[in-house]
Amino acid sequence: MTKMQSERSSSTRVGPFLPSGLSSFELLSLEIESTFLKDNPLGDPYCRRHPILLPKNFQDGASNKKIPLVIYLGGFGSKGEKALGWKGFDESFLEKIERLTAARKIDPCAYLFIDAWTFWGGSQYLD
Repeated sequence: MTKMQSERSSSTRVGPFLPSGLSSFELLSLEIESTFLKDNPLGDPYCRRHPILLPKNFQDGASNKKIPLVIYLGGFGSKGEKALGWKGFDESFLEKIERLTAARKIDPCAYLFIDAWTFWGGSQYLD
């Protein structure tokens, strides 16, 4: 099951330090219920929210327009949401894709940031 929710109010905002100038994208939250994680022995949550960036001109279901999807997998000890945060002395991932998209150096894409955090304190992936 999936459910899209807008992340506009301060109480549901994704990430601790979002840049104020996201002019090319809208930040949403995609909620996914996993039957594979349900009743897992570690008690990891089976319903997770994954931040997703969509180009502002992309209308969900309004047209047949297709765009690429970039899936961000956080490394061990991290999760996708961390890519939304502030980065010292450099551009954050969000700021970088905003700049490159606005300069037309990269094509508009959707970006999905996966939450694969586990009981053991890191992201783990299986085929």
